[in-house]
Amino acid sequence: MEEKRMDAFLAIREAEEAGANVTGLVEDFNIALDYIASGEPENISEAELIFDEIMLESMELEASATREENYEAVVAIVKVLVLLALAIIIWLHGENWFWSLWRRTREGYVVQ
Repeated sequence: MEEKRMDAFLAIREAEEAGANVTGLVEDFNIALDYIASGEPENISEAELIFDEIMLESMELEASATREENYEAVVAIVKVLVLLALAIIIWLHGENWFWSLWRRTREGYVVQ
């Protein structure tokens, strides 16, 4: 029982370090601790089941948080690359675009 409790605690901690919201897991962990504190055999077996569920759910939350973190990193890199590409395009062609637009807007303008 002590080993399952410690494994569940460590699983919650790892999920939290990965960035997952572990509020529900902590609540379940506290419920399981209350069951153990009651000392009744049926409550202790229920606590073991809760610890097992906590370990499974924390692994899922950790994987989900890691995927989300990776996705956010990829999106940030793509944003930087798009901005860099736009800057290069404007640097290479911006002057031509500016003067062609200037000529079109000042087409009938006569300097005296």
